[in-house]
Amino acid sequence: MPKKELSALLGWGGPVWVEQVERGLRWLGDLTGLRVLEIGTRSGGMATLLAVRGASVMALDVTREGFESGRATAAAHHVEDLVAFDVYSGKPEDLPTGYDVIFSKSTLVLLRDIEGAARGLSNALVPGGRLLAVENARGPLPVHVARIVRRRSLHPHGATYFTNRSVSAIREFFDVERIRWTAVPPTVLIGAVKRGET
Repeated sequence: MPKKELSALLGWGGPVWVEQVERGLRWLGDLTGLRVLEIGTRSGGMATLLAVRGASVMALDVTREGFESGRATAAAHHVEDLVAFDVYSGKPEDLPTGYDVIFSKSTLVLLRDIEGAARGLSNALVPGGRLLAVENARGPLPVHVARIVRRRSLHPHGATYFTNRSVSAIREFFDVERIRWTAVPPTVLIGAVKRGET
């Protein structure tokens, strides 16, 4: 898929975000026939992209606000039969189960209890299921301070930033196969496989 189209479906984020998602999609490989759970779908662009790659996608968000747009995007790409939307409480323990892949972009940072989140993500996956998360990272101290000054908040929208501690929490339930940090903007790509039964 051309970068311009990927960028449009991504919804927001510049070239670094596009590159991180591209790397993650390469790691996931062929999605044909897989059940994918997208957490925090917003307007459904990534759900459409995952469906174009052959997945059956359940796209969750805490509000229905973007669902109509998401359905239209899926229809425009002829994958409307592969994408479903549903409202989600935002609590990891409420995630539906039985998925082959979980995808999130800048949504796990909204879950303050990363240990509980990692457990909930693991429980939602089948044995050997994979997690692909592209998240905001804390970044170097000067960048972190600049964010605080610009947003006048340490945690805008109630979000935290991914740190090594967050990755360690994921490692409690997953074997992390891919990890890539970027500095500007600070992001982290995590590709992980569910470990055993929890």
